[in-house]
Amino acid sequence: MKQAVLDFKAIYGQVGNSLTLILKFVVLFAEILTMQSLNPIFSKT
Repeated sequence: MKQAVLDFKAIYGQVGNSLTLILKFVVLFAEILTMQSLNPIFSKT
């Protein structure tokens, strides 16, 4: 039983790390998009 809990924690930790990475990319992408929409120079390219 303890082994199963440890495995679950390890898997959950890996999933959590990848979720934070994805979230960071989404935020970065959103910032780039808002910058492009606010800045007409970037939207022309």
